[in-house]
Amino acid sequence: MNIFRITAIAVALLAGLCGAAPSYASTDDPTVGDTVVYTFYSDVPGGNGLTWFNADGDISQLESANLPRVASNGRYWGTESFTSRSTYQPVVGSIQTGGYFAGCTVSVDGTVIGTKTATGRFAIASCSSDD
Repeated sequence: MNIFRITAIAVALLAGLCGAAPSYASTDDPTVGDTVVYTFYSDVPGGNGLTWFNADGDISQLESANLPRVASNGRYWGTESFTSRSTYQPVVGSIQTGGYFAGCTVSVDGTVIGTKTATGRFAIASCSSDD
């Protein structure tokens, strides 16, 4: 074997052992360790239906949820936040209001990736990374 062939084999083996370049967290593809925050808004404090994907990537729901905080515009709001434990973290949330206004925002690692609002009796707003 000549020196060039040995060098080529050694480089190929090292490349295989080291693997590809490291990947970094992306708001497009949230995964384990990313922080996800859903913020839900309504014109009424109670009677709101909330749905979101939790830290394990499973659907969570609250019926007749109360939104504990009041914004300066008089709308009520609340959050659900967690650090993902899922290799593939879906980021979709929705709210159905008991009133006439619904809104939601979803962020990953501090970056807003989706926001939606809806109006009308029992309005439904869904937010996701596809917004």
